[in-house]
Amino acid sequence: MEECFASLLYEHLLIWIDDLLLYADDMDVYLEKLAEFFSLLNQFGLKLSAKKCSLYQTEVKWCGKLINSQDVCHDPERIDTLRGMPYPKTAAELQPFVCAIN
Repeated sequence: MEECFASLLYEHLLIWIDDLLLYADDMDVYLEKLAEFFSLLNQFGLKLSAKKCSLYQTEVKWCGKLINSQDVCHDPERIDTLRGMPYPKTAAELQPFVCAIN
């Protein structure tokens, strides 16, 4: 995935497994990078799920974070869910707990 989008990576695109976040400082640059992104999708024969896509957003939830032009913070819903988890009592319960809070 990173090889396909190398020209955009870290400057205008973040990738976490199969979650992609395309971003820019202004709409003109965003539209330019979006066109490049779609061109790369086509070039490498990749497809997107329309249900999972969200374009032209000024704030997004991505990988457990709320991201906008000013700030990156933890998603409050995720924090509430983590606070509601029972504390692990055994070693077997510890691993999923640590993975969830990581």
